Amino acid sequence: MSSRFIVLHLAPEQCRVLMAALSEYVEQAFPEGCADCQQAARYALLQALASMERDWGETGDTVHLNRRLRPLCKLAVERYYENRPVQVTKGALMDLLSLHPRRG
Repeated sequence: MSSRFIVLHLAPEQCRVLMAALSEYVEQAFPEGCADCQQAARYALLQALASMERDWGETGDTVHLNRRLRPLCKLAVERYYENRPVQVTKGALMDLLSLHPRRG
């Protein structure tokens, strides 16, 4: 993979949450029939989701993510937990998606 992509090593629960968060976010922020520019973002996120599902199916612990989509993935995880109890998975996922992960 080129440097346009980051590699995320995920536990099964982290992968489940990331994919669910992205799926929900796409439907809420970029619904079908939205403006053309939003359709481009929708398409990019749906393609990334399909790619991550494929990666996960092949490796069982790794997904590749386009660096440009990282901020939207972080936002998706934040929104996913707005109406859910926060779990350890959120902190770990946010660290993986951050440019500067927390230490210790």
